[in-house]
Amino acid sequence: MNKSTVILLILILFCSCSSIKLSFAKDNYIVGTKIYNKNVGISATFFGDMEFAKKSSNYKKSIRKLVLDDNLLKDKTIITYSKTTASPDYEAVLFYSTKKDSLDDGLIRYDSINNVVGFKKSNNEKNCYLYLKLVISKSDKSKLVQTIIADGTTIYKSILLHNLHSK
Repeated sequence: MNKSTVILLILILFCSCSSIKLSFAKDNYIVGTKIYNKNVGISATFFGDMEFAKKSSNYKKSIRKLVLDDNLLKDKTIITYSKTTASPDYEAVLFYSTKKDSLDDGLIRYDSINNVVGFKKSNNEKNCYLYLKLVISKSDKSKLVQTIIADGTTIYKSILLHNLHSK
C-alpha cells in the first residue's frame, strides 16, 4: 500500500466515526425512586434497586453502547443514566427531544441480540425515550429479557410529560 492509500483509509475511518455530541440535562431532582427535571418537564419513577449516576456525562460510552444508534441520540438530551444494584442487572437511560419523529408511543425497540429494549412517550411538546439494556451472560438471557420488558413497561407508564408552556 502506498502512503496516499493509507491516508485515504485513515480519513475514511475518521470521518465515519460518530460525531454526535451528547447533551445532558441539568437540575435533576431525585427523591427516592422518582426523578424529576423541572427544566424539561419530565418525571419518571424507577425501581428501588436503581442507582442514578450523579453525573450522567461520565457515562457517555455506556450510553452510546446502550442505545446502539447514535442517530437516535442526535438532537436529544440525556436526562439520566442508571444501573440496577440487584438482579436482574441492567442499565437504563432516559432522554428527550422537542423535535417530532415518526415513531409511535410504546415499545419502539426490541433487540434480542444486544439485549436492549426501548420505549417512547410523547405529547405535543416533546418526546421522551427510555432504553434498558441487560448486563448478563448469554446463558441467563432468555428468562431475563422478558423481565426488562416488564420493568421498562412499568417505568414507561410512570413517565409524565409536563407542559412547560401551558397557562
